[in-house]
Amino acid sequence: MTPMSATAWLERAYQAHTHHLPESERAKLRVVNLLALIGLGLSLTYTLLYGVVFQSPMAAGLNLLFVCGYVAYFGVLHLGTVNASRIWLVGVYLVQMAIFSLWVFPPESGLHLFVIAGIPLAFLVFGHHDRLLRAGTVLLLLAVFFLAETLDAPKLLGHLPHAYYRTTYLTVVPLITLLVAIVLQSFLSELHRRDEALRQLSVTDPLTGVANRRGLLERAESMQAQASRLGLPMCVVMMDIDHFKAVNDDHGHQTGDHLLAAVARALRDNIRKEDAIGRMGGEEFALLLSNATLAEGLQTAEHLRKQVGSVQVSGGKGRPLGCTASFGVTALAESEGSVSRALARADKALYRAKAEGRNRVCGVQPALSQTG
Repeated sequence: MTPMSATAWLERAYQAHTHHLPESERAKLRVVNLLALIGLGLSLTYTLLYGVVFQSPMAAGLNLLFVCGYVAYFGVLHLGTVNASRIWLVGVYLVQMAIFSLWVFPPESGLHLFVIAGIPLAFLVFGHHDRLLRAGTVLLLLAVFFLAETLDAPKLLGHLPHAYYRTTYLTVVPLITLLVAIVLQSFLSELHRRDEALRQLSVTDPLTGVANRRGLLERAESMQAQASRLGLPMCVVMMDIDHFKAVNDDHGHQTGDHLLAAVARALRDNIRKEDAIGRMGGEEFALLLSNATLAEGLQTAEHLRKQVGSVQVSGGKGRPLGCTASFGVTALAESEGSVSRALARADKALYRAKAEGRNRVCGVQPALSQTG
C-alpha cells in the first residue's frame, strides 16, 4: 500500500465520520474535527517546548498524554456517537487547561489565557440543543481562569527562570489569535459550503438529479449571453415521455419515478458538458444546446430519441419496461431577449410530434415556419 501523505491524512481526519450525515450536520462535525486537529497540533508543539527547551520530562510527558487524548477523540467518534466525541474533546481540553494552569505553571506563563479561546469553541462544539453542556463548559473555563489568577499554590514548574515563563507567554497570545482565526475561517467556509449546497438544492430536481425549471432558466441566461457575445447559434429542445400516465397507472408511481430517473440519465449522458438539461415538470424535459444550429439540434434530438427508446427499468414481475419520447426543437433567434419564446416554440413543435404519432422529432424555425 502507498503511504498516506500528511495532507491526505489531515483531509481524512477533517472529514472523519461525516459522510453519512446530512450536509448541515456534516459541516458542524467538520468544524469539531478541525478543533481536535488544532488541539493535537498545539499539544505536540508544547510537548516539544517542554521537553526540548524547558528540559522537563514530567511536563512533556503530561502534555503527551493530552496529545493521546486528542487522537483518542477520533477513536471515540468512530466507535461511539457524535455527541460522545464532542463531550470527550471538551473534556480533554478542560482537564488540560486545569492541570497546566493550576498545577504545572504559574500565571506568569499565560497558559490560562487559552481559556479565552475555549469559550467561543464551546459554542462551536455544542449546538443549539446542547445549551446546558455549552453553559457548563463556559462556567468551568471561567472557573479555571479565575482560580489560576487568584490561587497562590506551588506549581510543578514554578522554579523555572522567568525567561521560560516569558517565552511561554509570548507563544500563547499568537497561538490563541491563530487558533481563533483558523476556526472562524473554517466556520465561514462551512457556511459558504452549506449555502452553496442549499442553492444547488433549490435549482436541482431531487428525483432525477438534473436541473429543475428554475435551475435551467438560470443556466439559460448565462448560455444565451455567451452565445450572443460570441455570435454562436443555440438550440432549445423540449422532450416528453410518451404515454407516461399509463406507466404510473399500470405499474405504480415508484416504477414511474425509476423510469423518469433512467430517462434523465440517458439524456444527461448523451449531451456535451457545455449543454444543459432540466426537468420542466412531470415527464417533460428541456435541453439547451450550445453552439448548435437547428439542423444540428434536430440531429442531436434524433440521437436522444433513440437513446431514450433503449432505456429499460423493471416493470414488476421481473419484466423490463421501456418507453418512447417525442421531441420539439427550435433555434434561438439573435433578436430574442430570453429563451422563453424559444421554449414556447419548441413546446409547439413537441405537441406537433405527439399529434403526428409520437416517438418522433419535429422542428420549427424562429420565424415560426415549421420544418420537421
